[in-house]
Amino acid sequence: MSAQPPAQRQVENLAASLKRVGRQKKVLEDWAATLERTVGAHEQVAREREATRAAEIASEQAARLAEQEARAAEQKARAAEQKARAAELAAEQKARLAEHEQKARAAEQKAHAAELAAKQKARAAEQKARAAKQKAHAAELAAEQKARAAERKAHSAELRVRSQELAAVDRRLRRTLESQSFRIGHLIVRIAVSPVKVARWSWRLARRVVVVAYRYGQRSLPAPVVEPIQQVAAKREVAAVRRHEILDLPGEGPVSFVDCRGLTADVRTATYERIAASDEPARTIVLTEDHDFIDLRELGLSFEYLPPFAEGSPWWDEVGGHEKFVAERMAAMRRGYGADDS
Repeated sequence: MSAQPPAQRQVENLAASLKRVGRQKKVLEDWAATLERTVGAHEQVAREREATRAAEIASEQAARLAEQEARAAEQKARAAEQKARAAELAAEQKARLAEHEQKARAAEQKAHAAELAAKQKARAAEQKARAAKQKAHAAELAAEQKARAAERKAHSAELRVRSQELAAVDRRLRRTLESQSFRIGHLIVRIAVSPVKVARWSWRLARRVVVVAYRYGQRSLPAPVVEPIQQVAAKREVAAVRRHEILDLPGEGPVSFVDCRGLTADVRTATYERIAASDEPARTIVLTEDHDFIDLRELGLSFEYLPPFAEGSPWWDEVGGHEKFVAERMAAMRRGYGADDS
């Protein structure tokens, strides 16, 4: 047996190799089958994992969607809550504004009521003050009217007394004029005064002649003769000016004379008031024939009394004598007050 041929050995070796290869093939097939099963298992596991992952992804996406929906719902709820809060705040603000407006209106109404009350009180006080002023004015007017009435009564009583005195004087004068002794004495006085009047007129004529001669002598006579005469004339002029200083009136305007003779009492009083209200009443001389000088003295006016003409008066035989007296009196007043231009 030891002497087997090589071909058999090779065959045996080959058969052993084939067996080994068969066993290896089986092992390989088993391994391949196992590998296939493993791969299949792995593939199935992978598939399952993929399915699980897909399910997980789907569930995750669904959860995300649900979460997003929940968030959106939550946001909507929050927005609704915010809207509700805003509406509540707006309603609260409106309520507060309405309350403030009511309070402001109430305060305004109170202020308006207080203002009206103050105005009413002020008007009442003003009415009371006016009433008091009117009462005081009425009382003052009543007192003034009473004083004027008393003054008029006193004035009328004084006028009555003066008229009675003048009537008594007039009766005495008439009795005196009607008496024979007065007529004889008056005739004697006129006879005695006649030479005096003649001398006065002679003196005036001589004075005019002397003045004419003096003026002619100033132009023709020499200076030693004229100068002493001029000095004497200047001294006489200064003396005349000094005599007239007592009639000088205040102011610088010209002296004017207002003749109020022959006027009624009302017109005469109104004329006195207009003169007192003029520009220069101090330079105005009132000529009056009324013996009542109270109004003139109260207004502070200067006046001259010119007695009226009365028939049967011993001072003037006729109207011409009275007019001559008035003319001479006016000339003397113009010279005395410095109103005589000549």
